[in-house]
Amino acid sequence: MVKFTEFISEALTVQQRQKRSLVARRTARIRATKRKLKSRKRKPESELKVKARRAARKKIMQRFTAGGNFSKLPPSAKQQIEKMVDKKQKSLEKIAMRLLPVVRKDEAVRLSKISKKKSAKVGKSSIRISGLDAY
Repeated sequence: MVKFTEFISEALTVQQRQKRSLVARRTARIRATKRKLKSRKRKPESELKVKARRAARKKIMQRFTAGGNFSKLPPSAKQQIEKMVDKKQKSLEKIAMRLLPVVRKDEAVRLSKISKKKSAKVGKSSIRISGLDAY
């Protein structure tokens, strides 16, 4: 049996690319609706922790870039900063733990916005229907 890492490292043939393209096109609507449904649900705690870690990493990187833009740095500077950030794992974990409540709050705000949009749509449709009842 082929392992996943071996499966990924091999280059695809033209026929394999065409077949994957057809499969992707066929399942596009299903994947889009699933993505939309997932975006309306609350993210699990594990995803929130990952988000907090990313935010903490970004914060530490900003410290090393002196507030500059990390993406505009040359590759060698990026590599040096990455190494320095990797050495700061303990402080990264502490910052991530401090940022976790902020990330949870942001998630709650995101969900409340979604529910407001949903209730606004329901309100409009109910007004139209009640207006038609008069006739």
